[in-house]
Amino acid sequence: MGSVSSLIDKKEILDLISAFQNGDDNAFSELVERYNPLLNKEIGIYTKGSIIPRELYIEACIGLQDAARSYESGHHTTFGLYAKKCIHNAILDFFKKNKTIRPDCDIDKLYVNPSIDEKLASAER
Repeated sequence: MGSVSSLIDKKEILDLISAFQNGDDNAFSELVERYNPLLNKEIGIYTKGSIIPRELYIEACIGLQDAARSYESGHHTTFGLYAKKCIHNAILDFFKKNKTIRPDCDIDKLYVNPSIDEKLASAER
């Protein structure tokens, strides 16, 4: 069982997600602030390329927004892990659409491995 602090954080996150799903744009701004380290970590994987980091930040935020819009509290994973996958895939979709990834990089191998996700989800429970 998690600590009281982590339970409060989970409840606060779920409350923010619910508020965003009900049209509260300020709730999404709060989610961006709380998940900014995750956004930056996922962006950091790709900042060595020719894409301007601001473009990647926007794509990462779109991934976070998609995660917040579609997340249901009954998921068998935490929102953080779910958001990470959505952010990662939003960035990769941007590269695929704009054909801006290095030619020597196999983009399909960059997608999150489902078996790894399952292991991470188990570790979070």
